[in-house]
Amino acid sequence: MVLSISLAARLKQIKKRIKTVISLQKLVEHAAINGFLLKDCIDKEPTVLKAFRKYFVKENYSAVFELVEYSLLTGIIFEFINLQMTFIWNYGDIFIILIGTALQCKLNQITKRLQSICRLKVRDMQVWNVVRKDYLELSKLCHSTNKKISLLIIVSFSSNLYFLLKQMFGSLRPMESTLQKFYFFISLGLLLLRVICVCIFGSSLHVEWENISYVLQSVHSSAYNIEVHRFVENVSTSELVLTGKNFFKITRGLILKIAGAIVTYELVVIQYNMETLKSKPY
Repeated sequence: MVLSISLAARLKQIKKRIKTVISLQKLVEHAAINGFLLKDCIDKEPTVLKAFRKYFVKENYSAVFELVEYSLLTGIIFEFINLQMTFIWNYGDIFIILIGTALQCKLNQITKRLQSICRLKVRDMQVWNVVRKDYLELSKLCHSTNKKISLLIIVSFSSNLYFLLKQMFGSLRPMESTLQKFYFFISLGLLLLRVICVCIFGSSLHVEWENISYVLQSVHSSAYNIEVHRFVENVSTSELVLTGKNFFKITRGLILKIAGAIVTYELVVIQYNMETLKSKPY
């Protein structure tokens, strides 16, 4: 009971920290890009009102103001909605991080119990049977959760990969000011940080599963029995990992695979858009 309360408090603390960090990251990125666009409009227009009109009508919401008559109040309302949508976009990444962390914390409880049992060289088959059944129940929860959120995982990684490619491609164009360079490096750095966080925290379940497998392989021969054998088979035949509809698995190695994919796709994009890079500034 005390362990459950402690785990709940730990998860709550982790959840708060993750939400704060990622939300601040997105706020900084959103402020950087819109600050650059607004400054550019102010520099090119004679008055502030005309600058705001250009910012809203031409730079951000051209499709909206083709259907709706422009006013400063309408522009501010749509800017507020856009800000809300920016934070909603983060929800998928935050959710994956929290799910991976929560499942890892629960699995870690079993890992600690196994380490304690192995250290004491427990031979009682009933003790091993109880731990094994707890593991099987948690395994069912992990597989069920993965089925529910696998589509969200695909959407999250697809959108992050798209924006990474877009940012990398945009960086190849000439940058006219220091503010443009500042925005690019801040935006790209924060986007990379978010992708790495999703990979690391999302893969924590798989890492903990590997820890359990390692602990079971280190059981002393004097404590080995039929329940330990069944436990080893249960663990080795059913991998615990979050996936994107089984197209890919969220493991630590996924970070390197994403890096390789970005380089490959970026070269293809550059090859087919050489004229765009030469003619249009960033």
